Amino acid sequence: MDVSSWKRIGDDEFASFGKRTISFSSPAGNYAIFIDEDDQGSVYALMGDETLRWGVDVKMEYNGVFLLSGMTFGTNVFLADWYWYEIILSSPAVISYWGDRILFRKDYEI
Repeated sequence: MDVSSWKRIGDDEFASFGKRTISFSSPAGNYAIFIDEDDQGSVYALMGDETLRWGVDVKMEYNGVFLLSGMTFGTNVFLADWYWYEIILSSPAVISYWGDRILFRKDYEI
């Protein structure tokens, strides 16, 4: 997705993306991402009985749709490596995992 027309939201600016748990389907099975606008610097990946905190390095908005992105962490079983993630909080939501400018995969909200 071309994000050149998206507006970047500064670290000190509030992004009103709400609070929700988003379920995704992946080749490794289903998992969820928890986001809360009261914690602008983190998203939480819920995989089985494990909860992983991923930092949010970039927040963007376009026509009321938000994009959050940063680095995955602690995902050896789930992703087998660290990736740059981008979550587009559309309906349905989409999460993309990037490695060295190459799209590794996209998972879609279920």
